[in-house]
Amino acid sequence: NVYKFPNIESPYYPNAKSIAATFRFIESGKNATVFNSQHDLWGRNEGDFISLYWEIDNNAAEYVIYRSQSSQEPWEELFRRPGIRPNGVDYSPDVRQRELCYRVEARNGSGIVFRNYSPLCVPKFVQ
Repeated sequence: NVYKFPNIESPYYPNAKSIAATFRFIESGKNATVFNSQHDLWGRNEGDFISLYWEIDNNAAEYVIYRSQSSQEPWEELFRRPGIRPNGVDYSPDVRQRELCYRVEARNGSGIVFRNYSPLCVPKFVQ
């Protein structure tokens, strides 16, 4: 599947009107791709890691990704990504053993959070 991000300004493609990216969506069965309630954050348990993707925001200078054991537990910062990289990977050893939840904050150049993506919980890997 190709997901097109319209109206993106990229320092790597200054004349581009949009950027297209290819994602592997597994729609049903074991270890399917799962989406948050807004369909702007999605992920898939690959067995050894969890692939995470989110809708890019033109105003984001940085994304901060958080992880938790459940959407009700405390969140810990997992990693940060530059505004032009709406994806990440969690290599935690827990990905095979348990469901893990994620949320993303988009921050502007001053570090102020201007967008919160609703949480996403990715089920444990099924053999």
